[in-house]
Amino acid sequence: MAAALAAGRRLAGRARPGPPGRGCGDGAGWGERERSYWRALRRRVLGPPAPPFADPCQVGAPVLRAAAAAVAPERLGGPELRELAAALAAGLRRGPCLGLSAPQLGVPLRVFAAELSPARCRRYPPALRRAHRIEPFPLRLLVNPALRVLDARLVTAPEGCASLKGFSAYVPRHWAVHVSGTDPAGPACPPGGSALPRPDGTPPPTLTRVPPYPSPVSTQCPRRSHARPPLPPNYHPLPPSSPPAPPPLSRAAGVDERGEPVSWEATGWAARIVQHEMDHLDGVLYIDRMDTRTFTNVAWMELLD
Repeated sequence: MAAALAAGRRLAGRARPGPPGRGCGDGAGWGERERSYWRALRRRVLGPPAPPFADPCQVGAPVLRAAAAAVAPERLGGPELRELAAALAAGLRRGPCLGLSAPQLGVPLRVFAAELSPARCRRYPPALRRAHRIEPFPLRLLVNPALRVLDARLVTAPEGCASLKGFSAYVPRHWAVHVSGTDPAGPACPPGGSALPRPDGTPPPTLTRVPPYPSPVSTQCPRRSHARPPLPPNYHPLPPSSPPAPPPLSRAAGVDERGEPVSWEATGWAARIVQHEMDHLDGVLYIDRMDTRTFTNVAWMELLD
C-alpha cells in the first residue's frame, strides 16, 4: 500500500499542465507551470498534496492512464485501505458522482466505489428510469474486481466523468456484466476491462434499442432552442410503448476494504457504472470509447452568453 501511494505521488509530480487561455495551435509554454504566488508559496512550504486527494484528478494526470495494481492480500483490512475507502466514499458524495475509482484520487490500486441514492435517482425522468433500469443502490466498494460480459448487447447513452468535468459524450456499454473474483461461465473479457471494441476495432454486437436520452445541453439550457449534438449512427430509439425486454441481471462480487466477500447483482445503469469504473482501473477513459461527434461541453451555451 505504501509503495502504491508513493507511486501515486510520483505520477502526480510528473504532470505538466498547459497554461490556460492559449489559442489553438499555440504550443509555446506547454511545459511551463502557472499558479498564483500564494499557491506557489503554500506548495513550497507544505509540499505537494499526497494521495488520496480530496478532489478527483483531471485528464492529463499520468495516474489516469496507468494500469492500477492489485491490492495485496495482506493489505486487506489495513489502515491505508480503510483510509482509501473513506476518501472514495467522501469524494463520491461530495462530487456528486455515481462512481469513483482509486486512480482518480491518485492511488493506483484496483479499488472503486459506486452509489446511486434515491434522491439522485428521482432526478431522471420516469420513462428514462424504466428504459435504462435506473434504480437506486447503496454504497458499494469493491477491491480487486474482475469483469465478464453476460449480455453483449450495447446500449448507447451519455456519460460524464469527475475527471473530465464539464463534458459529456454518448458511450456504448454492455447491458449486463459479471464482476467477480471467480471464473463463472460466460464470454470472457480482457483482464479488468470491458469487451467493448475500440473505435478502430471489430464491429460491436447488436445494439439494444431504448428511448432517447435527453441531451446534456438541453438540460443545461431548458429555455433556449438549439440543435442537439448528433446521435451515433447505430442509435435507434424505440417508441415509449415498446420498451426493451428485461435482460439477465449482472452480478458483482469480490471483497470489500476489510477483505470480506461482496456480492452485488446489477443491470442497466448500474452495469454501465461498473464498466465505467472498471475502465478507470485499466487507464481507460470514456473518451476512448465515445462517439467523437457527440463530445459536448455541457455549458457551451452559457459560455457564449
